[in-house]
Amino acid sequence: MTTVVPEQRLENIEYYPGDQNKIRLVWAALQRKYGERPNTAENVRAFQDEAVDRFRKIGFETIIGLGEWDIGADGEPFRPFVVNFICRVVPEKEHDFDRHQFEVQNGHADGVKGRLTNDGRLIEPKKLM
Repeated sequence: MTTVVPEQRLENIEYYPGDQNKIRLVWAALQRKYGERPNTAENVRAFQDEAVDRFRKIGFETIIGLGEWDIGADGEPFRPFVVNFICRVVPEKEHDFDRHQFEVQNGHADGVKGRLTNDGRLIEPKKLM
């Protein structure tokens, strides 16, 4: 099939430090599963549905589309999948610990920068030497 490439990141999304790794893991899993399948309408639709579900599970609403035709390393034409990140998704009843930690570390929550541990304690920020 084709590769997955990010087309754009909308500026209204805050990306937390762990997001990039989560996104890469999803891309790798999708590439492993769909990488060698032919580009039939059924496979494209299955890829798009699974990609949307996987990105939603890690907290992103996305739109999956097809990019412009290109020539691959093997000389064959292909259309890469394009992932557009729309917004963050967090269930209403679930606490977004990553967002809370990001806001505390950067002082957005109360104006005091610090680190939030997994058990909820606030400690001094790491000092860079």
